[in-house]
Amino acid sequence: MIACSSARATALKTDRGSIAPLAIGMALLSLAAILTTVAASSLFLFQKRLLTLAEATALFAVSTSEPARAFLSQVTDTKLGAITVAREQIIDGQTVEVRLCSQWVSPFALVGLPLTQIVCAEARSRLI
Repeated sequence: MIACSSARATALKTDRGSIAPLAIGMALLSLAAILTTVAASSLFLFQKRLLTLAEATALFAVSTSEPARAFLSQVTDTKLGAITVAREQIIDGQTVEVRLCSQWVSPFALVGLPLTQIVCAEARSRLI
């Protein structure tokens, strides 16, 4: 009986601390998942803001018959960085199509994810 309990004590001593590498690995995996989700959410929100600005620009251009750059010069605080008008064209005399592009910068650098990315948004507006 004494030999059995000493064997059990020896087995318990060798197993002590074996959960620490598992916990560290799980914490690193969770951190990587959280950072990837934050970067993807940042890119998604950036694209949605750019799309909203493109739609507003197209509405302005079709209602005032002024170029898209005139609207963009009036808009000051977009939090989108340098915005370029990639395309502005009038289709069938009543529809204006505007394509805006800007550069998204990742909130932090991650392996496998781009640090910067050109994002474009296209919108059309029709005069009735």
